[in-house]
Amino acid sequence: MIGTAYFSSNSFINQLGLNPVFTLSRSWLDSHDPQNKQLHWIDDNLALQTMSQIFHHKTSMDSISPIARIERGEAICKGRNVVMVIMESMSAAKMKRFGSTDSITPFLDSLAEVSWSFDSTFSAGLHTYNGIYSSLFAHPALMKKHTMELISIPQMAGFPNILKRQGYQSIFFTTHDEMFDNMSGFLSANEVSQIVGQKDYPSKEIKSTLGVPDEFMFRYSIPILNELASKRHPFFATFMTGSDHDPHIIPTDVGFVKPNKKEQLQIVSYADWSLHKLMEYASKQSWYNNTVFVFVADHGVNWGKNTYEIAFSSHHIPFIIFAPGITAPKSFSKLALQTDIFPTVTSLLVDSFVNNTFGINLLKEKHNQIVFSSDDKLACMNDSLLYIFNTNGGEKLYRYRKNDLNDYGTTFPQIKNQMYQTASSWVQTSQWLLMHNKTKLP
Repeated sequence: MIGTAYFSSNSFINQLGLNPVFTLSRSWLDSHDPQNKQLHWIDDNLALQTMSQIFHHKTSMDSISPIARIERGEAICKGRNVVMVIMESMSAAKMKRFGSTDSITPFLDSLAEVSWSFDSTFSAGLHTYNGIYSSLFAHPALMKKHTMELISIPQMAGFPNILKRQGYQSIFFTTHDEMFDNMSGFLSANEVSQIVGQKDYPSKEIKSTLGVPDEFMFRYSIPILNELASKRHPFFATFMTGSDHDPHIIPTDVGFVKPNKKEQLQIVSYADWSLHKLMEYASKQSWYNNTVFVFVADHGVNWGKNTYEIAFSSHHIPFIIFAPGITAPKSFSKLALQTDIFPTVTSLLVDSFVNNTFGINLLKEKHNQIVFSSDDKLACMNDSLLYIFNTNGGEKLYRYRKNDLNDYGTTFPQIKNQMYQTASSWVQTSQWLLMHNKTKLP
């Protein structure tokens, strides 16, 4: 496991811990793994040019990357702490706000009512590692490629790296073993100075392979966050929840009352209740009113009725920003991506920064199209049309707003081809940046 060699936020020091024979052999084996085959659907130069135009890149930033640009922030929350909760499998389809009648997310629904809620947000991929990678570092999922298990871990210009330049301390909490998905190795190499996981919790609290229940992780975190808050620098804390994932373990000794529903709904209710407890614990701390709270899912789940080859419920996720005293209730209906979390939230914290990512500031900009992947399928979507490219063969163009199952690819061939170019450019440019060490800042 590469991650065990990474113990520092210093990239050079981490590389010293790697066995060169092992890494060479592993690189060769990985390069011959079909899942790691390089994506090449259009010319790389066309892909880079397309993305440069989409992100309004200026040639003066070419030395950084073809998508780098200066982002001007509002800084209305300058100096505030940030608590980000990445919620396991919390599809928007589970929430009353988006049509569910199961009444299993009362807290999350109530929080959205008093916050900034970006109601048309889609996850980059289908897996937890996609969610962490895209939420924290604002790069897309690369189909089946595990971007957090690369032999040479890239330096990414995301939350931990950018906020460190502003004096922030970064910490990451997970319910289970932090080596899973190479979280520890990847995050340590990208300026996350402290990672709290299964190794840190009392053994009696570990209930399954997923470690401790969500509520215990939140409760355990409070003294740690209090210690960070006592220092002169703000903190950036990320939580990766785990309870809403098999095996489903619901504690019986913490005050949670199971609803009279099937287990699948009970565990969602418990996860929602745990979020409520986090905010209850936080509200009693001195740092609460000086903190921006962000809630997003790692990905959705196939839930309810889905119309197309790519299940919307697997990608449509909540994205909520709550800053006490700042965020008056507001709903945003514009299309959004998980990659937009970083520039949108960071714009609240700083006056300006270099945005070398695939996200935009949703408070100032909007997407004409968004791109996300479902392992072997790549989607490009605008306000009315959904284009799906299947890597195993075939492509479709749907009028998704009307739940129309007719394929309009032959009716609108120019639109289909343009969406194919955008989707291909999106993932190929990310791949190119990784291959050419262009994901970081100087």
